[in-house]
Amino acid sequence: MTAELTLEQAEEHRRLHFERMHMYEEVLNDKTKRFFDIVVITAADDEQTDTFRVNIQTMLEQGRIPAQTEYIVVPDPPGRKVGCGGATFYVLDELEARYGAKAETMKILLIHAGGYSKRLPNHSHCGKIYSLLPVPSVKNPKAAMSMLELKLACFTHVVGQIPDDKGGVLVTCSDDLIFYDHTKCDFSRSGFTAFGHPGSVHIGKDHGVFVLDEQDRDQQPGVARCLKFIHKNSVEKQHAEGAVVGKTPSGEAEVYTDSSYFFSGDVGKVLLELFKKEGKKINAEVDAYGDFMQCLGGKRSKAYLEDYGNTAKTDDEERRELKAIREKIYDALEGFDLNCLKLPDSRFYHVGTMKEVLHHFCVDVPFLTCLGKPDPKQGLAIIETLLHPTATVESPSVVEYSRIPENCAVQANSILSGIDLPPNTKLPPSVFLQTLPIKATPPDVGYATHILSTDDDIKLATDNLTLFGYEVSKSLEVGNTSLWSAKLFPVKPTAAESLQAALDMHTALSGGKAPACWKDGSRLVSLAECVVGKALGKQLELRKQLLSEL
Repeated sequence: MTAELTLEQAEEHRRLHFERMHMYEEVLNDKTKRFFDIVVITAADDEQTDTFRVNIQTMLEQGRIPAQTEYIVVPDPPGRKVGCGGATFYVLDELEARYGAKAETMKILLIHAGGYSKRLPNHSHCGKIYSLLPVPSVKNPKAAMSMLELKLACFTHVVGQIPDDKGGVLVTCSDDLIFYDHTKCDFSRSGFTAFGHPGSVHIGKDHGVFVLDEQDRDQQPGVARCLKFIHKNSVEKQHAEGAVVGKTPSGEAEVYTDSSYFFSGDVGKVLLELFKKEGKKINAEVDAYGDFMQCLGGKRSKAYLEDYGNTAKTDDEERRELKAIREKIYDALEGFDLNCLKLPDSRFYHVGTMKEVLHHFCVDVPFLTCLGKPDPKQGLAIIETLLHPTATVESPSVVEYSRIPENCAVQANSILSGIDLPPNTKLPPSVFLQTLPIKATPPDVGYATHILSTDDDIKLATDNLTLFGYEVSKSLEVGNTSLWSAKLFPVKPTAAESLQAALDMHTALSGGKAPACWKDGSRLVSLAECVVGKALGKQLELRKQLLSEL
């Protein structure tokens, strides 16, 4: 996240946001208006690919995404992770297979959306790109806007800023939001053109940072040629490299950090040629940001080729393979420029964890103002939910796809998804609670309700797994595992029984006791299993029914 906006700046971003929404609405309503020729969404595997395709078809039928565009979902190859950079190679290969040489001149939006949102598991089953935002959809004000709709709307302007005789790919990810002045953008140059957002050097140490020519190191908007790109470097290294462009409002040294970027069609051609030379196979986890852009610029350096500090690679073979493909990318992209699209008043937000969502969706007034929320000071995110007037929800809390009937109480720091509470229910504070339909014995559907703390690190693997203070290994043989992988949650025949079992789990665990479902032979499932075994058709049916009741 970049520095907090003033209210005046937020209001200006709100105006620009609505301007982009209007452009998007015109594209939705007039199929003759030009949009991206292709929107590509990457997926983690075939299972997620099928889910994404169903969601795309549903949104097309609802008129919420442009019909004049072709949507393609490309799964990562099975086996070892290839990263978003590796996925980009497979996407370029898929585009050539479909369109031949024509792909080089097409205008393409590439959204990297593979992954299972383990830190925010209410997005795991349908994918982060289909997560909901606390503002209405452009097409249906009763429905909430999805991240996919926002991404498409946000970048509507890009199509007209790429020359008609040229093509290229705009690369973005599925769990960030950027607010900026789109009138200052220019994607006419060959090579790479990357969004540059202001941030302190302390923010820069966790992001990619652009090093500009000395005459361009200022806080004025425009396109500047980069000398080099450094990735997650220390504060001292950013100063030494000459990345500092001024001061933040609080007086800290300021740099331009990365987010989305564009590369021209000739770059795509070169990357595709490299992929073919590699036998159309990537054997390393390649980063589309650090491993593509660090090899660009007049002062690029090979020092990063053996820098594994920003990866999880400790195996010697994996490191050798990563270095090898980095060297080949470095050589292939020689001669291409890296341009930074300086956007000094822009802001970048990441919304991939429970804490980030609770903050940004509920209490971050400048963010919510930018996003166009009608009441940014409400302190709550009530999304596609039936909330009875006598029910209470404390701030900050996010409630989606749920029914909260009379006299219910949702306490602070809670996230609810797909929950039908019985009347007069009082939930504990700081809980993550979601009910999912999952495949049971065909053709039946079962239900699992996950209950966690919003303070939990769901991905952390440990020999001492705890849930609400209770050591799980006292009752279950779990070994070294995480809350994502451990089989903790009972499957029940109805959503109501599933919810009650989860609430009973919380009561028992908080009291230092093992829940009954861990002792009575109940079928227990993990969060991971529920993603693979989700009953997507039933889930979409339930959501459609709820939306009709709003």
